[in-house]
Amino acid sequence: MNEHLNDSSSSVLIFPEFETPINDRAVSGEVSNNLTLPSSSYGDGSDPWKNLEGRRIVNMRHIFNSIQLINHKGFECSFRDLEFLKEGRKGFISTFYFACKICGTKVTIDSEKDDNDININMAIVSSIVNIGQGYSQLEELTATLNMPNMSNRMYQETHTNIFNHFNDIAWKEM
Repeated sequence: MNEHLNDSSSSVLIFPEFETPINDRAVSGEVSNNLTLPSSSYGDGSDPWKNLEGRRIVNMRHIFNSIQLINHKGFECSFRDLEFLKEGRKGFISTFYFACKICGTKVTIDSEKDDNDININMAIVSSIVNIGQGYSQLEELTATLNMPNMSNRMYQETHTNIFNHFNDIAWKEM
């Protein structure tokens, strides 16, 4: 069962269920500025950092607040005890998955709060449409910025949602 940490507005989730403790895994890493960067989380040759290439758009205040809220009761673990596992993306919204090397607790941190009326996906699609451009130009922009792009399907769905949202507002105002 997932539970939010102290602050109910936070997107930091703790997953107490964990198949094998992190300490039992073969973890190798390269040390840089006193940080251990895992070259393989599971000893199977997979590199969790491999898919974390390029830039992301994040709400910095939300990220920093989420990091500050990490404190596993009983072990006093913090962000420095977490090992990066993977990133999940839904358009431009990222979810970063971590597991504690001390107690095995799983934690996720989202790139922005999910309670925004207009999330980053809607803001970007709306901006692209407002300047008279479309998905192809968004692909060019994100490639130039070295940033993963949303799929064409998600772009079209978001575009439709924005249209419906503005249409509903217009009808309410009439």
